[in-house]
Amino acid sequence: MKTSWFAVALVLVASVCRGEVSRASRQGDGSSSASQVFAIFEKRCASCHGDTGSARTYMLLERAAMVRTGKVVPGRAEDSLLFQRVTGAVGPIMPAGGVKLGDDDIAIIRRWIDEGAPEWTVAVPQARRFISNDNVISAIEQDLISIERDDSRRFVRYFILTNLHNAGDTKLTTYRAGLFKLLNSLSWDR
Repeated sequence: MKTSWFAVALVLVASVCRGEVSRASRQGDGSSSASQVFAIFEKRCASCHGDTGSARTYMLLERAAMVRTGKVVPGRAEDSLLFQRVTGAVGPIMPAGGVKLGDDDIAIIRRWIDEGAPEWTVAVPQARRFISNDNVISAIEQDLISIERDDSRRFVRYFILTNLHNAGDTKLTTYRAGLFKLLNSLSWDR
């Protein structure tokens, strides 16, 4: 029972911080090879290599990081480890545990690298809606009212990240994922 109320509290935190800039806002207009590669990476690679993925320390899906670490050699697809992995020339083939990329997707990645691996267009982030303390208290109050049994309320805890949201922090997704993992590890035996 305690664990379910932790989940309710975390859902509340997620709903209060709803104005967060999404990863999709970095995507370009879809016409350039960079925008097409970004779409492929978001769809097929971000679950492991994205901001909160398990392999983000090995290769983060940021163009500058890929070039800096030598995973992508601009202008030379055949020499790029990223291209070698998606084609199967070097193991393990990527995406790991998933369906191999289609020939069209591989051709787009090759073209992007051969064109010099240009940066994908970064859209101007949407302005965040400021979340006041009154908004937070109101959301908590509504959540408490929705709890049917009064004796269950003693197990409810709220972790608020609105201060980071209001400050414009861009890593809210990472912080939220860390909080989920922490609470999940604390509630295994309950």
